[in-house]
Amino acid sequence: MKLKEKIIPSFFCLSLSLSCFGEEQNDISNVTINLSANNTGQVINNTASRYSNISSDGKFLIDVLFVFTPLAKSLLEADAADPDEYALRHINKTNDDLQRSQITTSKLRYAGKHYVTEADYARTNRYPDSSNGTHVLMWLLNLRAAYGADKIAVIHSGVWNNALGDSASFPYNHTLPFSHEIGHTMGLGHGGCDPNVDYSALGYANGAQYRWLNFIDGEEVPPYISTADDAGSIMCGNNSGFFTNANMVLSWQQIIDFVNQGHLPQSIDFYEPLKETGMKMGHVDYADAARQWMEVDEATSNNYPTSLPQNYSESEWYEKDNCLAFYNDIDYSNLISEICIGDSINDTAAITNYAESIKIGRNTALRLYSDKEYMAELSTLFYSSSNLDDYFSAHSGALSDTVYIEAFHKDDRDAFFASPFSVSKVLGEGRDWFTPNGLTVSSDGSEIIAMHGGIDIFSATGSLIRELDIDDTEYAFGLTQTTAGDLFIANDRSCRVVNKVSGEVTTISDCRGSDADIDSEGNLYIVHRGGYIRKLALQEDGTFTHSLFIDYRTSSSIGDNNHLKQSTGIAIDKNRDLMYIVDAGHCRVQVFDLSGNYQRTIGAEPGLPCENSPSRGGELRTPFGIAVDDQGYVYVSETYQPWYHSGRPRYFNVGVQVFDEEGNYLTQFANDMIDPGYVAADSQGKIYVMESGGELSASTSKVLVFEKVSD
Repeated sequence: MKLKEKIIPSFFCLSLSLSCFGEEQNDISNVTINLSANNTGQVINNTASRYSNISSDGKFLIDVLFVFTPLAKSLLEADAADPDEYALRHINKTNDDLQRSQITTSKLRYAGKHYVTEADYARTNRYPDSSNGTHVLMWLLNLRAAYGADKIAVIHSGVWNNALGDSASFPYNHTLPFSHEIGHTMGLGHGGCDPNVDYSALGYANGAQYRWLNFIDGEEVPPYISTADDAGSIMCGNNSGFFTNANMVLSWQQIIDFVNQGHLPQSIDFYEPLKETGMKMGHVDYADAARQWMEVDEATSNNYPTSLPQNYSESEWYEKDNCLAFYNDIDYSNLISEICIGDSINDTAAITNYAESIKIGRNTALRLYSDKEYMAELSTLFYSSSNLDDYFSAHSGALSDTVYIEAFHKDDRDAFFASPFSVSKVLGEGRDWFTPNGLTVSSDGSEIIAMHGGIDIFSATGSLIRELDIDDTEYAFGLTQTTAGDLFIANDRSCRVVNKVSGEVTTISDCRGSDADIDSEGNLYIVHRGGYIRKLALQEDGTFTHSLFIDYRTSSSIGDNNHLKQSTGIAIDKNRDLMYIVDAGHCRVQVFDLSGNYQRTIGAEPGLPCENSPSRGGELRTPFGIAVDDQGYVYVSETYQPWYHSGRPRYFNVGVQVFDEEGNYLTQFANDMIDPGYVAADSQGKIYVMESGGELSASTSKVLVFEKVSD
């Protein structure tokens, strides 16, 4: 059914500089590809889903978003360089390396570019153009869903290279590390760079020097390669154009050809016997990067559903950079409305009932919500879509689920990280918290207490009331308050009760744990990372008696919901007598009653193991801290330090996810934090999140106070 008249709702639109290209480029001249066209010259692809993660030649597509820092952007401008050509040069080189190394199941695809701004560094006061870029990589990971990017490449003006989870960073003027660092994000390691190491300890997901690789089975390693310039694979030495591959042997003629082509160092004096045997390019047990890559490339290409349609053409951008348009039919036919930067749409029926395609301007992003109050995001579109049904089919949603729409400028960081919670106060800045490891808040919010190797007590206004110098708190992992107003510290060595006025310490022996909380009757519950819980029952004289309350170590089966692994947090819902345990090793939160009976699972399907992929809304990958407020809402932080299987890529998000009392996902916030850790809530509706600061903990650790944004 078509509209009889043009509908023009008011919209909020926004913009950023971004360019995207087709899935198969060998040179910049191929960036615009027309498969077929209607009489307006617009691109149409009616043969298959344009959101498939498989290319036309049957390879998994791994989408890479390039992120340029301000200084890197200035270098581009000084060189009069085209950022798209720059990015494509890196993408094509790595794809050539993959093909040359006989890694034939996947390839990289350029997913576009994003410029970060001065405002992006306001949270850390540090640029990623220094010796440590981990902090910027953390929050950049949260760009992946909107861009549909499986990987992020940060281009900066410094000298370091780095890889963290699905992000890697590179100096603008140093292109060699690109394949190497992307390899790290695929789970590849350095092992094998030293021919004197114990090869049996390396594992197969490694690089190697070809010197020892061809004489690994007990023969003496001859000096067939000059010691000053050993030929190494991309992951080891990075002076050749090959990933290790146990199934690959180069003939003597191939060695000569690759030397002449620059893919093997010309300075190498290759050993004559290789004329007969050929040169092995890997080892089945110690150096098979190709195997590792091909084992994870399918899952990697599915990290986030593809947002960039295959064969995206320049003609698909809307003609007005700061606007977008909805169309009544697929392939951008029969305009419904044009919307430019302005405001939002609350009544979306006129759009969701009729729109079949959408054109988006280069500087404009569109966000759709399925819940207005909690801003639960359904999807964010950065690219035009010639068939919205096709898009939502690939993204597990439907346009009809949308209840609230807004558009924003892609350079607008506040808009991108918009949430129903905003920061109202920051505590502890400049305090140099080297080990931020505990947080508790009085019920009325009058005192906020942070443990960090010592203890700082703040007032509700944010002023420092007092600091306590308590020995051994660097080994502590959790903090709560007793009904008497004392502090209770869970510790790897022992538990302690601290008078928060005098600082007097009482040690409780045979009590260790990673976090603690208190129930409505004053009883304490201490969870241990090993998977068991102790209960300290409050006695009439104010003392505690304790015992092993519940042991969840009895089963090693993930399918057993009473089995806990790496339990990092506990929160007691005092109004409903429920106990929430962060089961980090299983990427979930387990809910029990106060008798220890299993109730439900949050963040994962009951009984299922962690997926080796990034979390989406309602899923957890690296849960750490937890809090429950008076209304029963559950707040779970996800930290940047993942629990992952060795030899596999490290996937994680950062931020705080919010669930209702039944475990239904509502929203998330704090996605631009460096490393959110412990979480607390008061009765006034405030949420407190301790920022650990990652590798910059001393200079960036603090407590952020969040409040719900008024409607």
